[in-house]
Amino acid sequence: MDPATIPDPIVAVGRALAEALWAQASEHRRATLAEHERAVLAIFRRLMGRALGATLAEALGTDRAAARRLREACPGCGARRRPHARRARELLTVCGAARLERPYYHCGPCGRGWAPADAALGLEPYAAASPGCAAWLALVGARAPFRQAAELLEELAGIGVGAETVRAHAGAAGARLERSRREAAEHVEAEREPPGPVAAAEGTLVVMA
Repeated sequence: MDPATIPDPIVAVGRALAEALWAQASEHRRATLAEHERAVLAIFRRLMGRALGATLAEALGTDRAAARRLREACPGCGARRRPHARRARELLTVCGAARLERPYYHCGPCGRGWAPADAALGLEPYAAASPGCAAWLALVGARAPFRQAAELLEELAGIGVGAETVRAHAGAAGARLERSRREAAEHVEAEREPPGPVAAAEGTLVVMA
């Protein structure tokens, strides 16, 4: 890859990272390892969300001029529409807070609005957390009381959320798991067969009547 072709937003993140690391090294010559660890971790946490946003913009091409003219089919009527506006979406991710500006479309006859970039990224409408971050929230919420889980997530990952946010994601994940188990049980009862592939038992299987 020719470094001269790297997009400016990505270059800017790399420059900011290099400058921050150089400042840490040059201004804290006598710092301990623990102090350098905390400082470098804080630098990366501060820039990771920005780096993710720049990466997404380049991967999706949302910053290119062509994106402002690209027609997309309406999910309702199929008519091809031009971008209505550019809208920003703020997301809490495993990289921290990230901002994504993307073309937003609107179909007047259908009254429907949509952002193709959201579908490409697998984002649910109105979701405030990325799928990866939502999984982390559910995981810590399942392993510890919600307030402690929030504190642990902030300490280890630098993601600051409240106990109620952890509770909501853990509850949603639990509801999905319960629904999946219920559907599997109903399938077994109706079809008399497992709902999916079953791994063969290892070794010798002994059955006693």
